[in-house]
Formats: sequence, C-alpha cells, structure tokens
Amino acid sequence: MSLATQPPRLHGARAARRTAPELLSLTTLRPDLVEVSSAQRVLGFVEVVDHVFVSLAGSRYDIAVEVTQQIDFTRALTALQEGNSDDDR
Repeated sequence: MSLATQPPRLHGARAARRTAPELLSLTTLRPDLVEVSSAQRVLGFVEVVDHVFVSLAGSRYDIAVEVTQQIDFTRALTALQEGNSDDDR
C-alpha cells in the first residue's frame, strides 16, 4: 500500500527543497505495526497503542527511537518524513 502525503508548509530555504509530496510505501507487519519506507529506504515505523499512533524512527524496529505520539495517522507519518529530510542535506 502506498500513500502520498503533503508535507506541512515550510518557510525559507527548506520550503524550496520540499515542493513535491513524498511517496511513502506502507507495509503492515502486524495489525498494530506499520513499516514506513521512501525511495527503497525504511524511514521508521508507526505503532498503534490504544488510540495513539507512535512514530519510531530507524530502519530496525528493535532499535528504532520514538519521535512523537499523535492521534492522527497522517501526522505520525509526517513526523517520520520530517525527521529523515534532515539526513538528505
């Protein structure tokens, strides 16, 4: 399953680099765990805990680091995108 998400509005130099939405690939590993990839690279995972989506950054679930907790799934995905966009500089 793939999902294109629109990044939030950015100002200044970062805005120019993020003009197109990033295509994400989502793979369900368990009913409560989704792997999030972009351009053949694992960005992290989104885990469902009760009614909260927990974003975990990293290519391996066992050592991924929590970056945010959101009530909205799209915001959980956006947190993973934003965290990994700094790596491309």
